[in-house]
Amino acid sequence: MAHYDGAVSGRAAATIAIPAMHDDPEVFGRVLDLALAASEHERVVVVDMSQNDALAQVCATKGHRVQHHAFPESGGVSHSRNRCVELSDTRHVVFLDSDAFVEPGWIDALFECLGEDRVAVAGSRVVAEWEGRPGRLLQTTTASDWLSLFDFGERPVDVPRIMGTSYAIDRDRVADPPFDETLGRRPGWPLAMEENALCEWSRARGWRVVYQPRSVVRHRIPAERSTWRWMWQRAHTAGRETRIAGRFEPMPERALGLEDRLFQATVALPFLAGVVAGRGKR
Repeated sequence: MAHYDGAVSGRAAATIAIPAMHDDPEVFGRVLDLALAASEHERVVVVDMSQNDALAQVCATKGHRVQHHAFPESGGVSHSRNRCVELSDTRHVVFLDSDAFVEPGWIDALFECLGEDRVAVAGSRVVAEWEGRPGRLLQTTTASDWLSLFDFGERPVDVPRIMGTSYAIDRDRVADPPFDETLGRRPGWPLAMEENALCEWSRARGWRVVYQPRSVVRHRIPAERSTWRWMWQRAHTAGRETRIAGRFEPMPERALGLEDRLFQATVALPFLAGVVAGRGKR
């Protein structure tokens, strides 16, 4: 059993882990500022996959709580997530994407959720921060899923999996290492799914995965993702994921209206093309 630090300020200690893929230092600086403000004591570990020192320079301005770890040789996102865990000396690790802006109370709500009976993974409520002006169909339920948003309303609910944008794990209740490094985005492989495997492993052993709506994160959506061209490419990737992973266990039901159906019809062809392409090997 690994050694973990004790409680901090009346609750368990944690590490905030950011596998950095973002090349915009200004955006990344804002991510760090908000995460530090929302977590009075936690250490922030940044595993930097980039090939330059731009993000290292940002980290150097944020004080002693931010630890930068250069990892240009990373084999992909899952590899970097596991490195984040290796660098953490706490039982609880809170993952945050490098383009996600947390709101006050974000980390406290995740801790509260992990403290409930048999919870292994707690997922944040992820809403959009648009840089462009998306059409209505690009704000529908399926489109939101493909934009890494995660919103099931105001009440906590058990879910089969979380969204990688922001979530917390209990290291005693997930695999060791937590992430399958044959999954996850990496050069030449655009598919994710490492969080799916993480959640499946824990749930198969009787642990719970929970959506916590009081932990709110705003995911930056660049203007180019507010276009049909980008969404059709994402539909193709979603088709490949579906072919490779098989049918995902359904999430909690959300009412689908006419606009949802119109969006699904508009992306049907690239999605099906991705299903066919998914026959290829990893």
